[in-house]
Order: sequence, then C-alpha cells, then structure tokens
Amino acid sequence: MERTLGAVFDEEVVSAAAAERGLDAAAVRRGLDAVQDAAERAVSVDGLVYEWRRAFRFDPLVERTPEAYYLRVERRVWDHFADRCGFDDATRAAVTTVHAVTAERRPDVAGRDDERRPDDEPSDHRPLVLVRR
Repeated sequence: MERTLGAVFDEEVVSAAAAERGLDAAAVRRGLDAVQDAAERAVSVDGLVYEWRRAFRFDPLVERTPEAYYLRVERRVWDHFADRCGFDDATRAAVTTVHAVTAERRPDVAGRDDERRPDDEPSDHRPLVLVRR
C-alpha cells in the first residue's frame, strides 16, 4: 500500500505554516511533495536513509515508524533539497516548519532526538520526515 504525505503531515500544520509565510496551503503541499519526490528519485527513501546513516558523522535517524523516517539532518541536506526543488525563502521556511512540527508532535519521537544526540553534534541539524512508501 502506498502511503500519502497526508498520512504523516497534518493539514492544520501545513495551513498554519503557509499562513505564517504568506503562502497558500497548496504551495506548501507542493513543496512537501517536491522534497519527497527528490528523496525518492535519489535512490529510494530507504536507500537514501541507509546512505546517510553510513556517510554522516552523526546518525541522522531518530525514529523509524511504519509510516515514515524521522531524521535530524545537517543544514546542507536542506540546502540541497531547497536548491533541487527550486524553493524560494518563504516556501523553504514553510516546508521546514512543517517537518519540524511534525517531528515534535510524534509522541514516540518527541524528545528522543535530544536523548540520542551526542553532546558534540552541531546545533544546525534540522528535522526531516520522509514517508515510507
């Protein structure tokens, strides 16, 4: 069964992030779709997470659920997605806000990134949620 982004990203969160940045919710949903598509085109979501776990100094995986991977990635990963997806500043801010709020709201994920994060991990790591399809 293929999962949709709507199963992971709450519409109220999408709408609030859009309004905060002066965008419509459809533009933010397109941004969320673009990030997911870019991850899927890279190798696959599973393959990309595997590669990141091997390549990065700090394991980016916070939690894996049947629906999604909850990650903390370096700012450069978001820079890459924003560039690849052609985001303007407002769209990037809204999309990253949706990812952050989504990660924070998961009862089985919230706070776990702080528990598992090494003391010397740079503070520029940001939440990224990728849907498992």
